[in-house]
Amino acid sequence: MLCAAIWGFFYGIELGSTDLDSILILIKLQYFGISFLGVSWLFFAFKYTGSDFKNYSQTVFFVLLIPALTLIFTFTSEFHGLIYRSYRLVPRGPFQAFILEIGPWYVVHVIYSYLAFGFGNYLIWTRFKSVHSIFKAQNRLIFLAGFFPISFNAVYQFGFYKPFEFIDLTPFAFLFSYIFTGVAILRYSLFSIKPIAKKKIMDSITNGVLVVDINQVIVDFNPAISNFFMNSGPITIGNKVSTLFQQNPEIITYLEDFEKRVFEIRNYFNNRQRIIRVELIPLLEKTSNSNGTIILLDDITDEVETKEILIQQKNELIQLNDLKSKYFSIISHDLKGPIFSIKELIHLTQTGLVSKDEFFELLPEVSKNMENIAQLLENLLAWTSSQIRGEQLELENFDIHEILIQQKQLLDRISKEKKVLPLS
Repeated sequence: MLCAAIWGFFYGIELGSTDLDSILILIKLQYFGISFLGVSWLFFAFKYTGSDFKNYSQTVFFVLLIPALTLIFTFTSEFHGLIYRSYRLVPRGPFQAFILEIGPWYVVHVIYSYLAFGFGNYLIWTRFKSVHSIFKAQNRLIFLAGFFPISFNAVYQFGFYKPFEFIDLTPFAFLFSYIFTGVAILRYSLFSIKPIAKKKIMDSITNGVLVVDINQVIVDFNPAISNFFMNSGPITIGNKVSTLFQQNPEIITYLEDFEKRVFEIRNYFNNRQRIIRVELIPLLEKTSNSNGTIILLDDITDEVETKEILIQQKNELIQLNDLKSKYFSIISHDLKGPIFSIKELIHLTQTGLVSKDEFFELLPEVSKNMENIAQLLENLLAWTSSQIRGEQLELENFDIHEILIQQKQLLDRISKEKKVLPLS
């Protein structure tokens, strides 16, 4: 806008001047705005759309190179004719027409300015083509602010319309740019970071976000939404959301209720069942009328599988603890009888109720009981060690008959104590 103001200010003075030398000076002053007008719009587009460059300083240098050369060639045009080869004053109505013959660099400057304006408009148009309606309106106004002046300049440059055959309408066309930009600033908060911040946020969200209007038409989405669908075709604004959820018609039914819901669906994707948490958030106005719904999709397959594994491990631990409790109950019972018997025998011997001869007669039986207890303790220690280190299998050959005899002796002793007769 500053460049356009410089151009328009000195051009207005030029139209009212009648002295050739004065007009030449005014033209050179105009080029402070004309030279950098296109690139200033391009830099505005870079800044407004948040475009990043790896080598920003080099980009600035090359973008400003041609405008800087244009300004230099304008101030030295008398020596080389790169901008204007010749010029003269001719009366045209109420004005003194400045008739000139353009030079080769003038063509370069015009083409470069068109490219700068065109690329800037392209950046603005494509950057916000899929945003909310308020930002679309803002975007269109800014697009028109850059489109109108360059259109009027094209009309002048190609000779479609020239008032008095020499008046350039471009500086006056920038009045429309001021109007469009002013409306964008006052009505739509032009320089708010909200559209850029919104896009950054949408791009960074890993969950799928889908926004539909009251008619279940897609109005916005984030890039991550494509990870939740297969064979659904391209997701585009304006399509019906039902085309995406053909396998889950219950979602379409819930959308018609305009109520907040959270539920799970199961779909197969790449030969694997995926569990998706779906959250429907209605966009309600103050009058409780809905303008649409936000659909949030979250892949919780790994979370659910991990939870199921933890539940399974929990159940296994409970079973192991129950088994350990049973083992300790049995072991304590098997140890209590023989040990208490030996304790009582020693006590009776000390008190004289059992003589030494009787004690020595019972000693072989006591020895067998101690061997059984030692074997039981050895097995207990081996089992405990295996639980601490983990199961370790060592294959070896052994005589099962010997183990059966040991178990029979242990059970015979217990049956005698309890006076249980063996089956015949």
